[in-house]
Amino acid sequence: MSLGLDELREVVNVNYRDERFPSENGWQCVLCADIIVYFDGWTDTLKQNLAGIMDFYTQAMELVGKEVRWVLVNGEGHFRKVNRKMFDMVPFWVSPEGPDVGTVGVNMQGGPEKNGRTDRGFELHRSVASHVRLTLPVEFMLEDPERFSQLAHRMVKRLRFASGSAGFSVNLIPERWQNAEGGHIHMLTRRFLGLDVGVPWDWSDYAIHGLKTVNWLTLIGARLAQRMDGSGGVKASLPAGTPVTELEHGVMIQAGPRPCLGDVNSQDDMTAYRNVARALKPLAIPVSLRVRWLGGHENTLGWLSRFNEDR
Repeated sequence: MSLGLDELREVVNVNYRDERFPSENGWQCVLCADIIVYFDGWTDTLKQNLAGIMDFYTQAMELVGKEVRWVLVNGEGHFRKVNRKMFDMVPFWVSPEGPDVGTVGVNMQGGPEKNGRTDRGFELHRSVASHVRLTLPVEFMLEDPERFSQLAHRMVKRLRFASGSAGFSVNLIPERWQNAEGGHIHMLTRRFLGLDVGVPWDWSDYAIHGLKTVNWLTLIGARLAQRMDGSGGVKASLPAGTPVTELEHGVMIQAGPRPCLGDVNSQDDMTAYRNVARALKPLAIPVSLRVRWLGGHENTLGWLSRFNEDR
């Protein structure tokens, strides 16, 4: 990686400041490492997924729980200061006494401003299209990639899921400026090929039916793997020597020895990522979608297929 982390954050992060709208001020785009999993909340309900969700949540709270200052509960429309009772919501939702139907969700963030994003957070959204996510400082991943890989394995090994990934990412506020051609998100998608970009709930409808992106670690659920005749077919499609870890309900695939940002300005070698992406192409989200969240429609489609292009 040619850029130092301070330089990289200068390029990636966006801090919004406008005294006319003080409640909107804060970090709107933040570089992070993440572990994100998409699942069908009706097929794999929270109660059916109790063991997997609690594995994920418990380990996430061990890492970021003390940093959480703001919580957004589904339906409230705004973040508020955390209190200890809020940490009991997820365990209640997956318990026998929790809700069987309907949408539930929580977004926990650190940082000084309630409407900002940070690199220490947790999200769970359960509907038909659902996701669970942990964000961490990139230093946690880069200083010890093996530790990060082992963490991802422990967090998802019992989870029922469709697809997911872990590696370089950004934590974004959902705003329409992300759709602008030639804007900040457009730039990030064109420059950093190894960076997962996007607001999770924008993509969950699609990512429960296909793979959004390859990252350093790529997660393929058992049902999705059936398109390639199961985990055996997935493994057989990969280049020899590609690390594959068996999970209870899928597989975790590693692209190369270390996470790679894929900075086109420094010509980072993304061969391992490309090889995994090409092998998993039958599982990818179709590039014919009418989506425009990453710097316009055409750029979004280009990003989805970026590892099949030479750039």
